[in-house]
Amino acid sequence: QISAPVLWVEGALTDMDHWWKGRYTRAQFEARLQQVPQLQRLRLDGAGHMMQFDQPLALAQGLERFLG
Repeated sequence: QISAPVLWVEGALTDMDHWWKGRYTRAQFEARLQQVPQLQRLRLDGAGHMMQFDQPLALAQGLERFLG
């Protein structure tokens, strides 16, 4: 029941299975994201979990576009 715009940011090098520890699959997670009506996605190449360090400019630009 999320009604606000949502930006999902993900580093392309992030191993989500490491963080999820088998609680759910990528397909299950994608199905959950599909339930968010105003979802925007930003995938940062060359970035992992610490995307603010790996790709700070790309992250800042993506946030500016989303918030602008």
